[in-house]
Amino acid sequence: MSLKEMLEGCTSPDSPKWEKAWKIFFKRYKAFIQSVVVNKCNRWNTSRLGMQFKDTVEDIIPEVYVDLCRNDYRALKNFKNVHSEDKFRAYLALISARTTNRNLAKLFSDTLIDTPPEEIPEMIKTNHEFEHWELYDSIVHFLRNQAGERKRNTERDILIFMLYTWGDLDTKAVLDQPIFKDVGHRVLDNVVNRTRNLLKKNQRIL
Repeated sequence: MSLKEMLEGCTSPDSPKWEKAWKIFFKRYKAFIQSVVVNKCNRWNTSRLGMQFKDTVEDIIPEVYVDLCRNDYRALKNFKNVHSEDKFRAYLALISARTTNRNLAKLFSDTLIDTPPEEIPEMIKTNHEFEHWELYDSIVHFLRNQAGERKRNTERDILIFMLYTWGDLDTKAVLDQPIFKDVGHRVLDNVVNRTRNLLKKNQRIL
């Protein structure tokens, strides 16, 4: 089953392919999602988790699937690059990282990440009128429109920026994604800084 067919099946509960599609999804991505959750948990002050580390990971993983299925499978339906396995894995990494951060923040609201992440643009931190996915959609839509005819690396750059800021993955975790195998640290820094500046200049119209 192709990625496109699998996503169509996973987001259509009335379809006879729904159960098969999810079985394929779990087979392909269960271990990957788990690895992202474990990586994010390790970046927190894990001494606070202690013996609960394994249980915490096992509690968070189902929440990733809840986020994928929330609001009529909105997260899965929003993925547009249905012919790119690498881009879908990067997208899953973003969702998994955000879900992990949210759940750990609930557990340890006073715990700081060992290495503080790059500052998320002010408009992302302070804008409360959007739900998380509405804000995500707004940012992605804006960046796609701003690209104009310069579309060659638009989707790549959006994924880099969202993984690094929105998903709070560090440089190594971003560049470890297969889709970014030809991207270096300098390119990542340029993409993040350029996109951050663009959002700050235009935050009023988002």
